[in-house]
Amino acid sequence: MIRSTLLFSLIAGGGLASAADLMVNDLRPNYMPFMGESFKMTGRLVDQAPADPAFTATDGNESVTKDSKSHNRMGLGYYRTFRELELGKGAFMWGVELAKDLTKSGQYNIHLDGDAIMLDGFLGLAWAFTPAWHLEEGLLLGVGQSKWDFKVDKWFINGSDWKDSYTSSAYEYGFRVGTYYTFSQHWQVGVDGRYLVMRSKAKFTGNATQGAVTETSTYEPTIQIDGLGATISVGYRF
Repeated sequence: MIRSTLLFSLIAGGGLASAADLMVNDLRPNYMPFMGESFKMTGRLVDQAPADPAFTATDGNESVTKDSKSHNRMGLGYYRTFRELELGKGAFMWGVELAKDLTKSGQYNIHLDGDAIMLDGFLGLAWAFTPAWHLEEGLLLGVGQSKWDFKVDKWFINGSDWKDSYTSSAYEYGFRVGTYYTFSQHWQVGVDGRYLVMRSKAKFTGNATQGAVTETSTYEPTIQIDGLGATISVGYRF
């Protein structure tokens, strides 16, 4: 009777045949076709042309708030539970993920493109519904580096664009909830939903000359992108 029950459970659970398969020990390439697109860039803007008394100088706070035009990410993650999963019982787990994050944002004549490399850590729980199907939930915290390409169309007095790039550190935090199905051959498919907040700082400078007048501009914003996103993954359980 016990053997029959065990055999039925394994078949119903997708044919996982060994206890080791109940241990989350997964490598997962993933792609996030869309992520949080709420965008905010706020900081001090200084614009001056001392040689031109008619020039209206600016020195104050300037904000750009508009949803990003696009935001996606590609990553590679490794996730592992501290023990084997038991049906209906939660197990603590951890993970790490290396990701490349791309975003295009802006408002009116202001454009900002971001290219970041982020390393995230994950700590949470895994719940097994069957030997093949489980759910994960937990917190994300990560650090990395962002390169920002900044452009303002026809900004300077001579009609030229203000262009600059800046590379700085970035950090992010949030949570994820995902579900995964592992086949008997150890291959795996899954989806997850995430809420992430990414923050970084930048300093953009530029200047242009018209006749004897030189205009100089500096913008030092804090950049934040946040919101919900979705991840598709295909992985392998060792």
